[in-house]
Amino acid sequence: MTKTAFLIPYKGTNKAKTRLRRKLNGEVVDKLLFRLFGAVIQELSEIKIEKSIYILTKNSNLRLNDNCIKIIDKKDNFNEAIVEAVKDLSEENIIIIMADLYKIRKREIRRIIKLRKKYSVVIAPSENDGTSIFAFSKKLLSEIEFCFGNNSSLIFEKQFKQKGINYFKLRYKNVFKDIDNLEDILSIKNLAKELNLFNKN
Repeated sequence: MTKTAFLIPYKGTNKAKTRLRRKLNGEVVDKLLFRLFGAVIQELSEIKIEKSIYILTKNSNLRLNDNCIKIIDKKDNFNEAIVEAVKDLSEENIIIIMADLYKIRKREIRRIIKLRKKYSVVIAPSENDGTSIFAFSKKLLSEIEFCFGNNSSLIFEKQFKQKGINYFKLRYKNVFKDIDNLEDILSIKNLAKELNLFNKN
């Protein structure tokens, strides 16, 4: 397989995770998201393949390490931003991975890379049928109707069946769980303790 592009959407502004911000101080949410984002990048950095790591962000001041390439999101619609970002990538093999997958490990990414050798698209669903990871061939860009959001993994699956696209949908596992609410954070005891979230309403 040729060089792989990892594309990580990371808004990087105070508009991210609005549900969390209703329950937590904005600075705490920002710190949490940046911590999770950094952990995802670290896992990807340790995968020994020819790769590039791209960050799709609305924050032009976001500081990244030398391993990452910043792409500024100028769209109002998330799915349109994904399409525009992918259009400009030179790599054929694209893996979109959400920035808040706090349990993701490189062995799972390697498994997805391996599956992509057999399937044109590989989907890793989130707990509530969203999409945590989406790996695909750029050749399909004009055929795929991107629909990230609620129930997106189910919508993608229906779309691929209708279009005859060769795909594989992984079964949901905890490693694909993202952060959506306060309960998700409190379930990560060491992180919640570090952020002083216990015993807070």
